[in-house]
Amino acid sequence: MDWTDEQKQVIASAGQNLLVSAAAGSGKTAVLVEHILQKIENPAEAVNINELLVVTFTRAAAAEMKERISAGISLRLEKEPENRHLQRQISLLPQARISTIDSFCTWLVKNYFFELEVDPDFRLMEEGEDRLLREEILDALLEDAFSRRDPAFLHLADAFSGIRGDRPLRDLVLRCYDLADSEPWPEEWIRRSYELGSSEKEAWQKKLLEGLRSQAAAAAAILLENRKEADEQEGLEAYADMFQADLVQAEKLLEAEDLPAFLEQLGNLTFVRKPTIRKPK
Repeated sequence: MDWTDEQKQVIASAGQNLLVSAAAGSGKTAVLVEHILQKIENPAEAVNINELLVVTFTRAAAAEMKERISAGISLRLEKEPENRHLQRQISLLPQARISTIDSFCTWLVKNYFFELEVDPDFRLMEEGEDRLLREEILDALLEDAFSRRDPAFLHLADAFSGIRGDRPLRDLVLRCYDLADSEPWPEEWIRRSYELGSSEKEAWQKKLLEGLRSQAAAAAAILLENRKEADEQEGLEAYADMFQADLVQAEKLLEAEDLPAFLEQLGNLTFVRKPTIRKPK
């Protein structure tokens, strides 16, 4: 292949950490394969393929990586059929740690369970089991929280539970758990995210208020347009008062100076009953 200067730099990189960012289809896999091939064929390094760790996100990507490396070694052996080091790499390739991240971690635990003090007969939980276990634990947590009747929790439940049950609240808890679980130190991430200082709270409230005002302004614009159409369309005049009443409330929301005032006004919203218009006989 005709490598670009940037690709050549990646391929020849050694003895340092390197972060490569490139678009899909730009040849990242080909560059990484060439980097590995040059590394194992370099006499100065004398690296065996089974001494390298190559992790991917999918099994298909790992299989493709192995296939490309095997093809690359075979191509080099055609030029140097007596090269015993390359012959050895072909035999070692099945042992190479080229796999998904989770597969490598599973291999690591299975081979060093005695260091980790875990049961060697462990197995990975199936996705269905994981989902059921999450729901069971969440059931117990919510039951305990409701029984203690903590005002802060009850306020949270009231804000996020819907008329059909607490599914929105449960989904919120699970989303927060997933976000924390993706961090290297989940508890520290939760503490930093939710135990805000006064300046952080002020910035957060300002940002939230901006978003709420934007939505209230959009609602006010729609209500104003609806009221105008109701005034102009014959037979819809009865709706004009309803739209005007809602418009007044939207404008009051826009007058709120801070988040507490906005939320208080939001809690005081009342809606007039939709008028009944008799169809002409």
